Amino acid sequence: ALTLGVGRGDVDTTGATADEETVQFEAAYNLGGATVAFSYQQTENDGGTSGQDGDAYSVTYKQSF
Repeated sequence: ALTLGVGRGDVDTTGATADEETVQFEAAYNLGGATVAFSYQQTENDGGTSGQDGDAYSVTYKQSF
């Protein structure tokens, strides 16, 4: 089975110079007891700091018996 997901989050911190905005994309494939998942996350104004942007990637593999 193939699973796809998209998430979006905004954080408005009082006194921060900018609002933090995060978008995440996920895809996972499950075949019996094995799952492979890929994730990408993009964050703008991390921690409420204007211009502090970043990207994160992850790949996971799970095996169940």
